[in-house]
Amino acid sequence: MPADEAARRLAEQGLGVWHADNWYCVALGPRLPEQSLRAGLAHYNTAEEVDRLTAGLAALSERT
Repeated sequence: MPADEAARRLAEQGLGVWHADNWYCVALGPRLPEQSLRAGLAHYNTAEEVDRLTAGLAALSERT
């Protein structure tokens, strides 16, 4: 599934991810596949938020 479509579907579930060339680490961008997602996780995210993200990603993989 294209990264922009995956990002849109995750956004519909209230999950914020990025696609395309929006990378926090600019040097990493050229090393990633063209179709990549970025999820911004940090120490303040809860376990429930991480579980929602992984469930959302799993649901995307079931659709393909």
